[in-house]
Amino acid sequence: MNLLATEDFEHKGKTVQITTSAEGNRFVVVAKLDGVQVSPQYSVDLTTHSDYFMQHKTSLIAHLKDIARSDIQDGMYYKA
Repeated sequence: MNLLATEDFEHKGKTVQITTSAEGNRFVVVAKLDGVQVSPQYSVDLTTHSDYFMQHKTSLIAHLKDIARSDIQDGMYYKA
């Protein structure tokens, strides 16, 4: 897995990491708590991401990170 970025946010007194990586021809976003994955993998393939960006000038990766963060904040995550 090729790590592209990690960003932290606080949720109920704990630090959650949203990580973005490249796996094959896909960008993958997951949420981790204490190094343990607590979300499903949210992903988009490179071609779809590129096409979407060309049409809308916004990143699908950013949307996936927003979804991962929102799911955690809404209580939809695996208990770590």
